[in-house]
Amino acid sequence: MGWIIMLYEEIFEYYVKAGRIVAGILSDAHRIVRVGRRLLDICVEVENAIRDKGGKPAFPCNICINHIAAHYTSPVGDYSRIPDGSLVKLDVGAHIDGYIADGAVTICFDDRYEKLIEAVEDALDKAIKIMKPNVKVSEIGAIIQRTIKDRGFKPIENLSGHEIGRFNLHAGLSIPNVDSGIGKLKDGSVYAVEPFATVWNTIGSVVSSVDAYIFRCQSYRKLKDEESSKLLNLLYSSFLSLPFAERWVFDISIEGLDIGSVWRRLKENRRLIFRYPVLIEAGKGVVAQSEHTVFIFNGEPYILTEV
Repeated sequence: MGWIIMLYEEIFEYYVKAGRIVAGILSDAHRIVRVGRRLLDICVEVENAIRDKGGKPAFPCNICINHIAAHYTSPVGDYSRIPDGSLVKLDVGAHIDGYIADGAVTICFDDRYEKLIEAVEDALDKAIKIMKPNVKVSEIGAIIQRTIKDRGFKPIENLSGHEIGRFNLHAGLSIPNVDSGIGKLKDGSVYAVEPFATVWNTIGSVVSSVDAYIFRCQSYRKLKDEESSKLLNLLYSSFLSLPFAERWVFDISIEGLDIGSVWRRLKENRRLIFRYPVLIEAGKGVVAQSEHTVFIFNGEPYILTEV
């Protein structure tokens, strides 16, 4: 029995270390995210900071502006910059040996949206306070929904938080932002809680755009196309089931392979490569986000990503 306790404590420490990395980066978000700065430079700085601190990115740095709610990371050659008057969501994930922490903040360059940020932060705080074993996920969603609506805004009804497993960013339960969902929290489990909200006079849901810059290997098998098989093997061995940026693919070098052309063929195989489309608010309303990763430890919520 003693070795089980020691293993559990070791796993907890991995999560704590990953959480500290994310918290440290998010605490520096107002320096990292500045009006006029290239999004690509921000993504690269954040991802390198994770590595410098002893972790690995659990997913590409997400930097989403205004009505873009999730899944935007800079593609190769991205020259877009942070515009003045914008609302910017910085979503960061790190892992230590597959044990993941995930957190996000919203940076505001327009005073009109400060109260929107306050709404998601308050919803997150209130949701975490009730997180204990056997609490229904619908209860968490109900608190998030009520808190955001009471402040005059709309929760994004089809975005949610998620249970986290080893090398598995979306494992098991979803943590809704509205009063819905099935399941209960479990002791010893890890959850990312992330309220998203928008202004009252828009739709309050997201739709997929045609663009996708983040991908994930769904499985690995040997292919008839030997070049694609080599690249798939390298991607799977490098990232397992974790998401990766398309621009990371172009950093790979395999002797004799034109990585660009091989990747373009491989990514069209939807059975092997999952794509994360950029998600936008359906009515083009600005979106704010706040997120922490929470470990239910000995019956209490332990915030891994708190500064």
